[in-house]
Amino acid sequence: MKISNRVALVLSILLVSGTRVTASPLVNASSPPESLENWMAQAPILAENELSEPLVNQIEDRVNRILLRHALSLNALLVAFIGLFLAVAGTSLWFQFYKLRQQTDRHQQELESFQADAIAHIKEAIAEAEGVLATIDERVIYSEQVIQQARMDSLIEMKAVADQTQAARDQIYQKLAEFLPRLTQFANTQAAAPQSAPATPQSAPAQTTSHQSFTLTAVDYLKQGDVLFLETRYLEAVNFYDKAIQTQPNFPEAWNNRGGALTKLQKYEEAIASYDRAIQLKPDFPQAWNNRGGTFVKLHQLDAAIQSYQKAVALKEDDPLIWLNLGNALLKCQRLEEAVAAYDRAIHYRTDDSLIWYNRGNALAKLKRHEAALNSYDQALQIKPEDGEVWYARGFVFYEMQQYEEALACYEKSLQHFPEKPDAWNNRGNTLERLQRYGEAVASYEQAIELQPNKYESWDNRGYTLAKLGRYSEAIASFDRALKIKPDHANAYYNKAFCYANQGDIKASLTNLHRAIKLNSFYREVAKTDPDLDRIRNHQVFHRLVGGEFSVTS
Repeated sequence: MKISNRVALVLSILLVSGTRVTASPLVNASSPPESLENWMAQAPILAENELSEPLVNQIEDRVNRILLRHALSLNALLVAFIGLFLAVAGTSLWFQFYKLRQQTDRHQQELESFQADAIAHIKEAIAEAEGVLATIDERVIYSEQVIQQARMDSLIEMKAVADQTQAARDQIYQKLAEFLPRLTQFANTQAAAPQSAPATPQSAPAQTTSHQSFTLTAVDYLKQGDVLFLETRYLEAVNFYDKAIQTQPNFPEAWNNRGGALTKLQKYEEAIASYDRAIQLKPDFPQAWNNRGGTFVKLHQLDAAIQSYQKAVALKEDDPLIWLNLGNALLKCQRLEEAVAAYDRAIHYRTDDSLIWYNRGNALAKLKRHEAALNSYDQALQIKPEDGEVWYARGFVFYEMQQYEEALACYEKSLQHFPEKPDAWNNRGNTLERLQRYGEAVASYEQAIELQPNKYESWDNRGYTLAKLGRYSEAIASFDRALKIKPDHANAYYNKAFCYANQGDIKASLTNLHRAIKLNSFYREVAKTDPDLDRIRNHQVFHRLVGGEFSVTS
């Protein structure tokens, strides 16, 4: 019965595992497969037949092998499951790491972008600060020039005042000389006259003493005012000139000097009134006429200034300063031939003044008399070789003569003496562009922009030269900077049209061409023959633009 139970257990296990026991002496291998019910039916039979012990052992051994094989299969399956779990876990970890890496890269890019923006803003702030510093430096230089000019004017006016003072002093002495004989005669008469009539002899000396004290006091006030004027204490100087006038109302020198101090205080109308009073008291007063002309120049009333200067030179023909002032006023009025004639008269009386030769050269340059202008500049440089302004003007004349190498040399010389002059850097860039040295030209424009960031001409010129180098995007950005400073700068729009045409952006090119023509119809004529616009020349809108079909005011 024990064996039967064991056999039943083994058979049950075999049935559960689904494995058929083969090579058993109880089952014929050649017999057809039997159903599950047959196996179940045989189980009691086998038990009842009381199988032998060896056979049971054999069956147990086979069952053990089967169990071992299943255990191994289960272990392999477990290992595979664990491996799959680890693979899935590893894949998940890798995916999470990949997402983390992407986020890190994105944050890194954002950080780099922020850093780049911050650096760009810092650079822009530095550039603006440098621009402000450059402007401050330029103003300092300008202030120094103004101070220098004021010193020169003061010395000239001081000399004039000294001459006037000496003349007044001479007049005083002359009057005293005329009066003293009368006083002596009166004293002799008084000595011989009876003592009973003292009235007349007592009144005459009192009047004389009063007149002498009256004149000397006014001169003292005038001198004190002149000292304050030279110390640039103009308001205090006016107060002393007023005291001189209060003491002696008919004192033309005091009125004249008062006008000079009021001009320095930019009270031009009051200064003109003061000069007019001086001239009313003394019509033949060349210094007052000259100073009056200078104040009218400050008021931009050039015709009145010229009339005053002409009055002055008529009274004092040999004064080169008055001729120089007259020439300058005529030059500002574009009366160029008359200006040259005035400078020639100034040079006739003074040949060693570089300023006269320089201004004469400017007038001749405007008349397109280039050789004569260069000769005048050369004369100025012989007197003052380090004058950067003269070198600059000389370079401009050579540029107009299309002698670009000579022009470049002059601009280089000008910058040696005046390296902070943005116009010189800009014109140097223009000259280099003409010489097709585009890279150097761009650098020169950038130097001009560094010195004067709001110089729209340099931005425009820089853009044009970049376009010559084929760097159209940079060129357009440069034109945009020019237009930001001066929105009605038609040339920048025209140059943008050329750049967009070369980029193949026909619409943008035509739009900018229309804006240029709208601001200045001159560009309509330029566009008709400009080879830079060949890429849009066949477009119907182009023909309508240059044909005038679009209204300039549209």
